Amino acid sequence: MLLIPVVHFIIFWFGVNFNSLRLAFTSIDLTTGATSFSLDHFRTLVNLFQTGEVRSALVNTLLTWVLYMLLVPWALFLSYFLYKRIPLGGMWKTLLFLPSIIPAIAMTSIFKYLIEPDGPVGILIHALTGETVNNLLAFNNTGKWTVLAYIFWTN
Repeated sequence: MLLIPVVHFIIFWFGVNFNSLRLAFTSIDLTTGATSFSLDHFRTLVNLFQTGEVRSALVNTLLTWVLYMLLVPWALFLSYFLYKRIPLGGMWKTLLFLPSIIPAIAMTSIFKYLIEPDGPVGILIHALTGETVNNLLAFNNTGKWTVLAYIFWTN
């Protein structure tokens, strides 16, 4: 019963940490692919501390962390706010979800413009084949491929 978790722990904890330690003391020659023992990574880290780059990175990281910690109570408050039934609750839900809705509307509008007969895709198809393009979503032979292109484009 414990075999699977123990094997998982050995592979994904001991294996990863052992490999990380091995790589920390390894230098790889990019031209030949040969590996050798080296302390170059640690020299680079000391140089980064001396130039102040690590300090700058730590300050940026701490600022980001502080901002997220300040936003956690706000997120919990908004979650509770959306859960409870309050006056004008529907309006607040709409206002809070608009930032996630608007990009989808914009992407759909742009794609609709692209596939119109006088849009860029229609002009390109007319230039390549000489045929006038009708609505690409209206016909079985082009509708499926247009929807698949939209899915590919948005993902």
